[in-house]
Amino acid sequence: MAIPKLNVRMGLTRVGKPLYPSEPGYVAQVNAQMKQVELAILDIFDQIEDVTPHIMVDVLEPVMELSAYYCPKDTHALVNSRYIEITSYRGKPRVEMGYARGGVPRYAAIVHENLEFHHAHPTQAKFLERAVLESQNEVFYSLASKYREFMGE
Repeated sequence: MAIPKLNVRMGLTRVGKPLYPSEPGYVAQVNAQMKQVELAILDIFDQIEDVTPHIMVDVLEPVMELSAYYCPKDTHALVNSRYIEITSYRGKPRVEMGYARGGVPRYAAIVHENLEFHHAHPTQAKFLERAVLESQNEVFYSLASKYREFMGE
């Protein structure tokens, strides 16, 4: 997904009259301009909140690909059940990823958690956990890069 650029419009100089604190209306003008700054900052926060789930999906897709590499593939039902999507929780967007949504296939949790099962290399138990742990640094740097891209740096 192409990350959109942050859209901010804010002037750097005081516009209009009065120009000096001793003039009538100066405080009202400064207050009105500060309100515009406040609205611009709130707009930035809204834009960051809107783009964050999309950034998270972009960053976590390679983690899911790595987990698919480690995922046992006897019937391919488990590896084909992987998902990553934007959902909401308490009215806020979030990203959810995993295997076997809705319990299909039913054995997904057992295969993931049971360390006693033998799996052909490179597949293994804890396939999603291993991918997450191996990818921590890449996720951190990728998040930073995506947010810098969004902020226009």
